[in-house]
Formats: sequence, structure tokens, C-alpha cells
Amino acid sequence: IDTQLHACVKVDQSDISNMPEIYGSFSKFRDILEQHKGEEQHIMFPFIKNILNKKGINGVKIEILDKVIKNIENEHKKIKLNLDQLDVLTNKYEIKANSSATLKGVYHQLGKLKHVYLVYSFIEVNYLYPKLNELKNII
Repeated sequence: IDTQLHACVKVDQSDISNMPEIYGSFSKFRDILEQHKGEEQHIMFPFIKNILNKKGINGVKIEILDKVIKNIENEHKKIKLNLDQLDVLTNKYEIKANSSATLKGVYHQLGKLKHVYLVYSFIEVNYLYPKLNELKNII
């Protein structure tokens, strides 16, 4: 998406005047999501695994778990703000019929990306967060 969207900034700006803003909003979304996934993979999930395996459960402070949960929640809020901004900037991914094939494809991919993220977010909010909060009872 990034490569194609970057090309659209150069090629389709005459049709879509806010292409630089769309690209900027997508870039923020991508950066926050990459950071979020990295923190999950390298910090949160190993932390949870250690607790569940009873390695280091003694001495684990509930404040650490609270900080992890709050950080995840804040990242989700930032990502959602960027997605909302993309909705506005792209007119909910609606595109003119005479737009370039690349732009049509990018808008379609952005719409799919939003859907996939919303499913991912739903799973975290409705399943992961409650499980993390249950861990507080173990600690």
C-alpha cells in the first residue's frame, strides 16, 4: 500500500488534492501499528508467557501489567484516530470512476486494511484485555 500510495501522491494529486495528507495519515497509521505489533511480540506476549508459566510471578508488580495494558489501549486509540482521519480524507474510500487504476486499487486496499484492523482490534479489546485483567488476580 505504501509504495502505491506514494506513487498516487505524485500521479493523482491533480484529481485528489489532499493526497499528501492521505499518505501522511497512512504513514502514521503504519508506524503506530508496526510499533504496536513489535511491543506485543517482544514485550507483552513474553511478559504474559512468563506469568502464565509461573516464571517470575513472584515480585511482578501489578503496576507493570497496568502500564502494558494502558500502552496497548493508547496505541489502539491512536490507530483508530488515524483510521478515522483516513475515512474523512478519502471520503470513506469512495473514488471517482475516472480515477487511475492505481488509486482505485489503493483505496480498495485501504478499505480492506481498515476492516482487517477493526477485526484485530475487536479481538484484542474483547478477548485479550479481559485476559490481561484476569492476570491481575494471579499476581
